[in-house]
Amino acid sequence: MKQDVALKILCSGENVFLTGSAGTGKTFVINKYIKYLKERGIEPAIVAPTGIAASHIGGKTIHSFFSIGIKEYIDDGYINWLTRQRFLGGRLRDLKVLIVDEISMVSPELFSSMDRILKAFKNSEEPFGGVQIILSGDFFQLPPISKERKEIKFVWQTELWQRMGLRVCYLEEKFRQDDEVLINILEEIRSGEVSEDSMNVFRSRYKKKLANNFNPTKLYTHNADV
Repeated sequence: MKQDVALKILCSGENVFLTGSAGTGKTFVINKYIKYLKERGIEPAIVAPTGIAASHIGGKTIHSFFSIGIKEYIDDGYINWLTRQRFLGGRLRDLKVLIVDEISMVSPELFSSMDRILKAFKNSEEPFGGVQIILSGDFFQLPPISKERKEIKFVWQTELWQRMGLRVCYLEEKFRQDDEVLINILEEIRSGEVSEDSMNVFRSRYKKKLANNFNPTKLYTHNADV
């Protein structure tokens, strides 16, 4: 799907799952939609599961926006307490659009908590209290962080996801890369199926002698090593 088609679907008011591999313009489409809403006097809520992801899209963390601290799942008593907080009332009762970026990193428990909070503030049993939901991300990328194995790991596996009537907008056109070989390798790694041609490219670069003045990029698994 092209970006302009996806944007029209977002503007129609449907609940949308906006996805595609890196470089297809998910953030670009989201920013276009935010601009569209603000021009019409609608202030969307923009959230993400981590501080870094939230800063990239100019939003807040889910935990901060919904005032749920470090919890993933909250009980009815805590939700009742939240509904008595005036600062949250103004934020959530009038909310029309919620944009969640990096949805692949959101746990089913946190997803359910957002839904139940909005239902309480909106006094509605519709998914997320009837607020338009835009979910953006790629489930081939980072999963939710969990210390234990769970039968339901991703939000798309939940009953709530099925009830939302999400329109899937899969962006396919690449804009960030112009190296076809690299793009193909990245796509294969993303899907977990690396071809022999791609492996040959890797082998050709294994222990390759570099020019004396060339400073290669180095990747590490831990911040401390960086």
